[in-house]
Amino acid sequence: MEAVIYRPLLRWKRGEQTALTNLVAAHNRVVEPLLTVTGHSYNPLSGDTVDAAFDARITHDAVRLRLAWTGHRASVDLATLDPDAECHNGQHPLSRFFDALAGRWTRVQF
Repeated sequence: MEAVIYRPLLRWKRGEQTALTNLVAAHNRVVEPLLTVTGHSYNPLSGDTVDAAFDARITHDAVRLRLAWTGHRASVDLATLDPDAECHNGQHPLSRFFDALAGRWTRVQF
């Protein structure tokens, strides 16, 4: 018999991160959350296209997801990100998030 999968809809905030981190192993196998990463304000300085604080927040969200949920399935909703946002080196925020999630970008600065 197949296991029943529970798919909670969670905003990716500190309480939800702690809850996922503290799940027992038996529950990790049957929980596949849909995580909504809340929109971060993108406010580059005048004449600049990059907002360093925005970059750091996107990276930090991904690193926290990797640390809390490595080895388990999840879906991520990033629809609230500013479509005009641009990260360091012209990288798109979605690329930045998934690079950090994969461990290719781990420097987090605020």
